[in-house]
Amino acid sequence: MTVSIQLDDSGLYLAKQEFTVDADLSERYGYTDAYNGAQVTALDALVAAHIAMFGDDNLEEWLKVNNSGFVTLLAGEPSANSVFFVNGEFPDNETVTTVKLQPDDSLFFYMLQDPTYLSDNVSWFIDSGGNPVDSITVEEGEEFTVTLVGYWVSWAVFGLDPEDWIEPIEDAQIVILDVDDSAGFRCALFGEELGLTDEDGKLTIYFDEPGTYILSAYDNSGYDMPFTAPWLEVTVTPKDTEPDDSITVTFRLIGDTVHTAAVPTQYHDWVASRTVTVPAGSKVYDVFIKALDDAGLAASLRDSNNYVESITKDGVMLKEKENGSPHSGWKYLLNGSYPDVGLSVQTVSDGDVVVWHYVNDWGMEDSAWLAAYPDIPVLTGISVTTMPTKTTCVTRRGRDNIHEIHGKHRRVTKETAKRGRPQNRPRRCLRLISPTSPQRSAAILLLRAGFMLLRRYITNLPILLLTISAFLPLYG
Repeated sequence: MTVSIQLDDSGLYLAKQEFTVDADLSERYGYTDAYNGAQVTALDALVAAHIAMFGDDNLEEWLKVNNSGFVTLLAGEPSANSVFFVNGEFPDNETVTTVKLQPDDSLFFYMLQDPTYLSDNVSWFIDSGGNPVDSITVEEGEEFTVTLVGYWVSWAVFGLDPEDWIEPIEDAQIVILDVDDSAGFRCALFGEELGLTDEDGKLTIYFDEPGTYILSAYDNSGYDMPFTAPWLEVTVTPKDTEPDDSITVTFRLIGDTVHTAAVPTQYHDWVASRTVTVPAGSKVYDVFIKALDDAGLAASLRDSNNYVESITKDGVMLKEKENGSPHSGWKYLLNGSYPDVGLSVQTVSDGDVVVWHYVNDWGMEDSAWLAAYPDIPVLTGISVTTMPTKTTCVTRRGRDNIHEIHGKHRRVTKETAKRGRPQNRPRRCLRLISPTSPQRSAAILLLRAGFMLLRRYITNLPILLLTISAFLPLYG
């Protein structure tokens, strides 16, 4: 069984201390109950509590009970105005010498703070169904609501049914009890304040650290309406962690020195191949940003984070349209291919390989890649062909955005034009004819023949008109 003692408005002098009590304990220390050691009574439990608090020498200096069974000295304090409760209920017409206890019973002794008007309340916490509750379990960071109710002690003292007078307790200061058992018994003083209850006796709170917290309350209404210290043990468990759904992607960044067209290409690793762990469903953008952050590099992006304008390493910025060509800039390969979407659109999967690299001319220098980086498997198989005739796709946004598809550069050849152009935005293709090609010669001959026919037609036009006018009267 447990015993609690509250002497004033500072907390619990004895806080729900558990005891194993013998039926004849009070008799062994000179006290007498109604059953002469045959039943465990509230007096036996009270004697056990005082032995724990003050020892078993001179126990009468700390605990006195008169012949009528009323406690007159409690924990060394005069206690004519004390009451007690068993399992939260006031024992009608019973005293500590007559109340029988069961092993799981809870005994609460309370010194009235307002013995004149008996304005003290008996208080306790309830759950959402209105049932008394003294322990709950919540998750770290989870909000929960405590509800405090009670009734005036006077209703029970005067023989009225307290159940008819239970109501919410407003303006109660909810606190965390500071529990201390260093003296050999457990006391609990009012500690950290959490907030005031509303008109419904409710307060919503949460704890952001796992552990066990004991909640209680005291009157803060300003109307001198004290109440018994309620008890609610809150166990806060760690927040459930989501199952590990991360993926691993290999990342590499190959840059160049900043130079003019006359300076040879000097590709080299800016970020050597490394693995990057990101949540499942991440985009190339997420891998790119995390890898650069880990390496201490910075990037400038635009077009909804779909296009990389520049990357800065060790204070040196390498940006688009720099190194001697308007067709230079940053590109990326995913598992050896250039995707048709930008980095914030392209999803990555576990085991993918992402290689970002700079190119000084997107259309003509893939051969330099293979020569400079023969060890890069993802570049194997890229076609390198210098065509006498090439197809240039121009967006309606103008030539400044030439070859820009969703924020990246894409090499466009005769073969890719045959396969079909990207459908992301309307485009038109212009055929640019080489001056040395057979197509040009045929076009010139066709133009000359057309011009000669036109000139001959114009020269004979007057004669034709005169002939027609001569014959018209015959058909008039």
